[in-house]
Amino acid sequence: MKFRLFVLCLAMSGHFSPALASMDLARQKNCLACHAVDKKLMGPAYRDVATKYDGQPDAVDILTAKVMQGGSGVWGPAAMPANRVTPAEARQLVQWVLSLKQNALQGESPPSPTANELVTKPATSSALRVSVDKPTLQRGKYLVESILACGNCHSGAPDNFGTLGHALSGGWTYDVPAFRVTAGNLTPDPETGLGEWTVEDLKRALVHGVRPNGLPLAPSMPSAFFRALTEEDLNAVANYVLSLPPVRNPTPAPVYRTELHEEVYPDAQRPFTAREIATDQSTRGRYLATLGHCMGCHTPAVNGVGDFVRDGGRGGKRLGPDKVLVPNITSHPTAGLGGWSDAEIKRALTKGMSRDGRHLHFPMPWPYLASLEDADLDALVAWLRTLPPKE
Repeated sequence: MKFRLFVLCLAMSGHFSPALASMDLARQKNCLACHAVDKKLMGPAYRDVATKYDGQPDAVDILTAKVMQGGSGVWGPAAMPANRVTPAEARQLVQWVLSLKQNALQGESPPSPTANELVTKPATSSALRVSVDKPTLQRGKYLVESILACGNCHSGAPDNFGTLGHALSGGWTYDVPAFRVTAGNLTPDPETGLGEWTVEDLKRALVHGVRPNGLPLAPSMPSAFFRALTEEDLNAVANYVLSLPPVRNPTPAPVYRTELHEEVYPDAQRPFTAREIATDQSTRGRYLATLGHCMGCHTPAVNGVGDFVRDGGRGGKRLGPDKVLVPNITSHPTAGLGGWSDAEIKRALTKGMSRDGRHLHFPMPWPYLASLEDADLDALVAWLRTLPPKE
């Protein structure tokens, strides 16, 4: 989310002597998860914001409204969410950020906190008790424990890969040049998990990648794919996760080291409908493959972003602790799966064994895909057959 979380984070005061207090407010509101004073992280540098709006008479009013309501289109295509600040706090933050250009001209240089100083603020929303029918919870459980493979990241680490049954209380740490993020505690523990989240908070996080307090989730969370969830399935997943037994397990705050790019997946531009996935097998397979974010791994990336239209399914990334080469899953007869039988594909998906007998490695979530119902497994294979051959 390179989104203009700039104004989510703008601090207070108007003259420089209270700068540290302003910085404290920015920390408190989690602004510094995405911004720094003098360099671009996930969002623009505050001084760049100050420069852009320098001399604009209504800048304070415009930016204050954006802090409160969210927006998009100024610093990139991704949207900045509305933020949980009071009107007075938003205005103070904006005034502080706009003062940074003047401070720079005067030779003053307020400290820019490092990412290691970030502290995640507890969600401020009131938790709502899960109150849905049993079939809804069963559907959520099925999706979480099969195609979504939430436990692949949120339960333990690759050294226990293939061992199911762990609580979704956090686990695998992604430490890459752009960021260091540990998969969070998904259980409703009030202090270390989602205990203060509402169902609507979790839905928003799943499909928009934003916490209730405005702090963005890292791109390793496949929200760009989860936007395909039908309304019914999104509701089922959120309710099921919040019905889990709470487990206390604190996880470290994220560290962002550079600007991050949000991916846009073609098949997740809008939610699927229940009718669509019920009436056509390949459409159902496309839906399941999107939820399983298959193309997120099986598409090569350029500058951190996958070209899903041109290279979708071609493979080529190296992932996991062992930097395993991700294979081609298109219908190419030799480079891809075109020469594989349906049974061979299903064995790879559910048993983790390639056509030549090699075992598939993390992060291929075959232990979770093994829980797929036969009809859904057939639909996935039908979808794979539709992928254009690419070498």
